[in-house]
Amino acid sequence: MLHMQMLQNQSIQLKISPELSQAISMLQYSAEELLSFLQEKAEENPLIEIDELIDYSFLPSHPSSNTQADPLEFIAAEDIHLTDYLLEQLLFFDLSPDEKRLTTYLIQCLDENGYLQEDENEMALRLHTTQSEVERCLELIQSLEPAGVGARNLQECLLLQLENIHMHTPLAEHILSTHFEDFAYRKWSKLARLLEVDIKQIQHLHETILTLDPKPGLSYSNQGIPAVIPDYTVQFQNGKLFVTKNGQGNWNISLNKAYETMLRQNKKTEEGSYLREKYKEFQWIQNGLNTRNTTIHNVVLSLADCQKSFFQKGPEYLKPLTMKELAAYLNVHQSTISRAVRNKYVHTPFGVFELRSFFTGSTQAVNQEEVSSNRVKLFIKQIVETENKYNPLSDQQIAAMLKLKHEINISRRTVAKYRDELRILSSSKRKQFSASGAI
Repeated sequence: MLHMQMLQNQSIQLKISPELSQAISMLQYSAEELLSFLQEKAEENPLIEIDELIDYSFLPSHPSSNTQADPLEFIAAEDIHLTDYLLEQLLFFDLSPDEKRLTTYLIQCLDENGYLQEDENEMALRLHTTQSEVERCLELIQSLEPAGVGARNLQECLLLQLENIHMHTPLAEHILSTHFEDFAYRKWSKLARLLEVDIKQIQHLHETILTLDPKPGLSYSNQGIPAVIPDYTVQFQNGKLFVTKNGQGNWNISLNKAYETMLRQNKKTEEGSYLREKYKEFQWIQNGLNTRNTTIHNVVLSLADCQKSFFQKGPEYLKPLTMKELAAYLNVHQSTISRAVRNKYVHTPFGVFELRSFFTGSTQAVNQEEVSSNRVKLFIKQIVETENKYNPLSDQQIAAMLKLKHEINISRRTVAKYRDELRILSSSKRKQFSASGAI
């Protein structure tokens, strides 16, 4: 009997009211998701008015990755799709109606990366024209911006971009067209012997290609990186931290005055009953907003305090911190922290960062101090940047240097893991060659 009563009590405790469930959801909403939710509720509830309903969705401020923030990123810019951009450029060409029709069709066939995947012969048959006419119109598209657009494969895309920067040489075309696989796998000694050229020429081509864009159309795609609205700004001035909530995305609601008057005047009518229900909904949404704002504000304040060195000196000074530790500090559940930082961003002197990025694992140093994994990655990056390019360091050697220089004791396997996360190649693939080809 007692066992059954305990089960019943547990089932009662596990029930979550719709209001509480919605409050939990509101906490994890991004600024855009919150606005969408409030707009939906305002359409259903005449008592709700959204304050400062400003559309900031056009802001192209993207999250940073340890780079200095560009002030121009916060200037509003209207997105333009690749198709529209290419069609605008066509206006400067004197095309016949048939040429314009065919070129427009080809532009509309490009995928989001700017590539043409369809077969020219099949398109020619479908459009009752010749393959040479299709290829002629495609050449026109390939002369447009961005460089590389209209390519049929990666090799052609790279060659078009090399031509755009006046680097399209017979050697480059031959390597990319005929020996692309060997080139991609960095079999430069083999290519140098086969083509009877200096290995430095092949290496220089590789370095140039690394600066090109393999997906030139993606930056014009609606599916690119979404705009980010920083929720907070944290600055360090005169030895003090200043935490400010930004106006963008700072949505709130107020009670519609006209309906508030009707609510008072029609207390006992059917209309009054309807308005009372809507007023209750208004209240729990407003309470949910207040809870959301207070929770996120407390989390940002605590993060700013815990990661003070980051805001003062830069990302390399990020300290080890887990959500569990911050939850204990604020006396809340870990899931509350997880929801509060989801899709929230902060503007710092070093760029825009997602709140999640301030939580990082740790590595034990020789002197028993904890060092954040991000800082270890920075040290690895610095070691690789200053190594001998003709005799790059192995992961074991990097681990030894970390211990010697920074008193950080990690395994070769951990170095390899961090190196992969930094997208740094293995030592064998980082190796460059002397002019003689000697290793």
